[in-house]
Amino acid sequence: MSMDMDLFETRDCPLCGGRETEVAHRLRETLRYRNVDESLEYKVVRCPVCGLLYVNPRLREEVLAAVYADDLYANWATRPGHVPEVNLRYDIYHHNLDERLAAYRHFCSRLAVHKVAGSAFEVGAGFGYLLKTLREHGFTVSGVELSHYAAGFARERFDLNVRQGNFLAGDFGEEAHDLVVLWHVFEHLHRPNRTLAKCARMLRPGGTMMITVPFHETFTVEKINPVEHLYYFSKEHVARFMEKHMLCETWVDGGFVFARKTGEEA
Repeated sequence: MSMDMDLFETRDCPLCGGRETEVAHRLRETLRYRNVDESLEYKVVRCPVCGLLYVNPRLREEVLAAVYADDLYANWATRPGHVPEVNLRYDIYHHNLDERLAAYRHFCSRLAVHKVAGSAFEVGAGFGYLLKTLREHGFTVSGVELSHYAAGFARERFDLNVRQGNFLAGDFGEEAHDLVVLWHVFEHLHRPNRTLAKCARMLRPGGTMMITVPFHETFTVEKINPVEHLYYFSKEHVARFMEKHMLCETWVDGGFVFARKTGEEA
C-alpha cells in the first residue's frame, strides 16, 4: 500500500530549517488508523546541514493524536487479537516497573548531584510514575498528559496534579517551575521548537530542563517505531535544540541531557 498523503505531511528540518534531505533509512511499520491496517514504508531522512535524522513524510498531528487515543491506552492489554507491539507498551508501563522505577530513582539521584530541587513539571506525564518518584524525593510536582485514561490513572492512583490536555494549549505558569522534564516525549512531538520555547518560559531563572529520548548512540534506528518516533536524536542534537530556545548552559549526564536557564529564551 502506498502512503495516503491525506494522512501524511512533509516538513523542513526542525533544528536548522534546512530543506534538502537525503534518505538514510527505509523502515516498514504497521499503521492502524480508522480503516487503515497496513504495513507502510517510512523514510528516515538526514539533514545534510546539521545531521538530524527525522521521519519525512510523517503522520499529520491529528492522525498521530488519534493513534494515541484513549482506547489504546485503556485496552493495550486486552485488545482482540493480542497485537504484540500494542501489548508491549502496556507491559512497559505496568509490568516492568522495577526497571522503570529504578531509572526514575537514578534520575532523582542525579538531580541531587546537580542541586536541582523545588517545583517539577512533566510534559507527557503518562501514568504518573515519574512524578510520584519525584514527589517522594521532595519535589512539588505537576504535569500534563494527552490521554484521558493515563491522566485519570495518575490522579486517582497517586493523587497527582496531572492535567489532561495538549501542553501547547494549556497555561502552566510563567517562571513557575524549577525543573521541567520530557521523558521519552521529545521524539514524538510535531512542534518541538514551540514546546521548548514554552518550557523555557515556564522555568524560573536558574531552573533546569531535562530531556531523555532513545538516543541513536544507544538504540539502532531499525528498532524504533517510525509511526510515533518522529526524530532520531543524538545527545548533541538535543542540546542544540535546548540552546536554540534558552540562553543556557547544557550538559550530558549519562542518558540525560540537561539545560539550565541563565537568561531569557531566544
